[in-house]
Amino acid sequence: FPVLSNVAARYVASLGVTKDGDNLVSQWDDQSGNGRHLTESTNKPLWVASGINGKAIIRYDGSNDTLSDTFALAQPFHVWIVAVANTFTSEDSLICGVLGDPDFMIIKQRITSPQIVHVAGVSFGHAVSPTLGADFLIGSFFSGASSYQSLNNDAPVSGTNIGTTGIAVLQVGGLVGGTQTIDGDIAEVVIFSAE
Repeated sequence: FPVLSNVAARYVASLGVTKDGDNLVSQWDDQSGNGRHLTESTNKPLWVASGINGKAIIRYDGSNDTLSDTFALAQPFHVWIVAVANTFTSEDSLICGVLGDPDFMIIKQRITSPQIVHVAGVSFGHAVSPTLGADFLIGSFFSGASSYQSLNNDAPVSGTNIGTTGIAVLQVGGLVGGTQTIDGDIAEVVIFSAE
């Protein structure tokens, strides 16, 4: 397991997953050592042993599945997500950092199918377009007017001031409150604080 610097939170579907006999996930442990474990007591996603590239994934049903933890992280920070979006529904969210329009931080599907953008309190921006049903890597850098986003390590899309809102509650799989949830699989989420 590699040692990474400045890791604020790291979730890997093959590690630290608490599940029941039906493989429904109640806790996804933070592998950064910061103790930011994601939990859910009611609307649990499904753990699948072999998903993206034969590796374990957490499967979200697009109805109400989420996992969350409360912690604060100010910009700037990077978010990396390895995922598959099975369907496209405008506004469905891969992750959300805080909810309370207009002061929210989020990476979500938006407007054009399939398109993923991010926002941090000001404006949606930096659209990238993964192929539905195929695995992808989203890299989002949150730093106000210097923010950018990339798909599969392609050239970053930049030029929009998305805002400076940071994380207050991290919700993986949908909006805080369990709405606008993704229909797809997430293998890994890593958040790096930028110094």
